[in-house]
Amino acid sequence: MSSFFNADEISTIKGKLKDLKIQNVVFCSFENRFAKSGGLAPVTINILPYLKEVNKIPSVILMTPFYPNIIDRRKLKSTGKHFNVPFNNKSVRAELYEFTCNYISPKKGALKEYYLKAEGFFESRNRLRDPYIYNESDTRLNETAMRENAMLF
Repeated sequence: MSSFFNADEISTIKGKLKDLKIQNVVFCSFENRFAKSGGLAPVTINILPYLKEVNKIPSVILMTPFYPNIIDRRKLKSTGKHFNVPFNNKSVRAELYEFTCNYISPKKGALKEYYLKAEGFFESRNRLRDPYIYNESDTRLNETAMRENAMLF
């Protein structure tokens, strides 16, 4: 902290954080149990139960994209929540799906995962079923699609 704050500021921050009780954590990730690329999906899947149980945080959830060409919609439950997201001077229709993750480690419990479906977004389509590959043949188009999807998310 000393790289960013002086001693008085650090003392003030420590005092404010001392009695802070975290009630909710929303962990946002482009990868999830159904759409994996590298090591982020396993980290995401495994860290959330530890955040909830070891740190005793009452509500820990995952917010992640729904990739319609990768994720089997039947594995998720509709929340019935639909909404519009203002993006790039237009309105994008979106809805949330949910999945309940039951775990046994570090102790038995459950947490919710929410999958954001947005019309025209997160449409990765490739042989690897990789959520970061939108266009296998043109890296420039792929980077543009990734950037657009990240901005909406």
